[in-house]
Amino acid sequence: MDIKIENGDMLFDESGNLITVQGAEEVLQQIIIGTKVNNGSFVYGRDYGINIGDLDFNSDKTAKILEALINEKLVKNADAFVKVENIRNAENKIYAQLTVRYGREEIHREVMISG
Repeated sequence: MDIKIENGDMLFDESGNLITVQGAEEVLQQIIIGTKVNNGSFVYGRDYGINIGDLDFNSDKTAKILEALINEKLVKNADAFVKVENIRNAENKIYAQLTVRYGREEIHREVMISG
């Protein structure tokens, strides 16, 4: 379980309590944050993050490389797995279509990973 973060802010319910995420949504949140952190730059975990700028987005192997990096660097739960279905570039932003599996839970979401 983790605190839900949206646009860099923690979210609160109408009573002022922190909103939390868990399961596949928590894994997805870790990926969204981790793709925006360059490896080595996070003070509390120097091995956290992915250097998205180092990837060649013109290669047909980029989705598989990104998938391997996400599963190695960002997914810390043995019950979770992420598949990168597709990568697209639109208006100088890079989006990844992800399938996140956590136990029996599965979600599909497109997320902006750079831009």
